[in-house]
Amino acid sequence: MIVNHKVSFAAVFLFLLACLSGFSQNAKIDSLKSIVETGVKDTLMVTRLNTLCIELLKAGRFPEAQTYGQQSVDLANLLDYKKGKAYAQKYLGNVEYYQGNYLQVLDYWTQSLETFESIQDTLGLAGIVGNIGALYYQQGSHPKALDYYLQSLNFSEKAKDSFNISRALVNIGGLYTEMLDYEKALQYFFKVKKYRNSETNPGLNTQFLIGVGEIYLKQGRLDDALKYYKDAIESAPF
Repeated sequence: MIVNHKVSFAAVFLFLLACLSGFSQNAKIDSLKSIVETGVKDTLMVTRLNTLCIELLKAGRFPEAQTYGQQSVDLANLLDYKKGKAYAQKYLGNVEYYQGNYLQVLDYWTQSLETFESIQDTLGLAGIVGNIGALYYQQGSHPKALDYYLQSLNFSEKAKDSFNISRALVNIGGLYTEMLDYEKALQYFFKVKKYRNSETNPGLNTQFLIGVGEIYLKQGRLDDALKYYKDAIESAPF
């Protein structure tokens, strides 16, 4: 009976946390909508429209996210605010991605890439080419994915952004693993070590550890594989 009561309490507790999270998100959306409805036309409003698009996407409210994302593009065009436009195009691609509309995703992300290129935004370029690479990877086009991942790494290094550098290295290592080039895969995976202490996303560190463990397992180095898998479990963000 005690176990059943504990399980029941835990379930109710998690349900309440989910509800509170939902209420918090809805409150943020409502607050952003009230600001957007003031009709102010400045670059800060573009940023707020982009934030609203993201929050609606997180809430699974895709048609609304699409609407406000397009409003952001339109306002950014009016103001000639290209950085805000580039992010709006990226987020519109994200909306299509979560609906499985991959042709539209590539169209929006290509537009975003061109806009970032026009203002030579290195950090923006690092993120968007990484996204495009991931899309090609998902579609099984490994050569194209690798090309974009390498571009992402190049832009990330120029921007000195440890998160995007780590993400690119993990993606490249994983791709070389699938291509059965374990030597190159390990070369890129081990470069992640340099950024582990400064890395704010523990999920990437876990992916690095799993990636190396998988290679060692495929090579029959079972003790080494087990060590990396254990480290991955300990570092997992849950």
